[in-house]
Amino acid sequence: MVVRETDLTSGAAVKGPLFAPFDARIAALAATPGKFALLDAAKFPYTSPEPGVRLVDLRPLLAEKAPAAAP
Repeated sequence: MVVRETDLTSGAAVKGPLFAPFDARIAALAATPGKFALLDAAKFPYTSPEPGVRLVDLRPLLAEKAPAAAP
């Protein structure tokens, strides 16, 4: 997942739609006090191809949720 840090600030939602069609839901969640989980480098390790951009590998999270393969 590509994460632009500027998109995860409290003022980003007022600039316009970022996550259509989920803008309203995300704006409501972003309006509550707290920090964005994807900015927690301990929980979501990332590489950064350029300042302000994070590449978060979500495959390990999907592997944890995948059902076990049949024998």
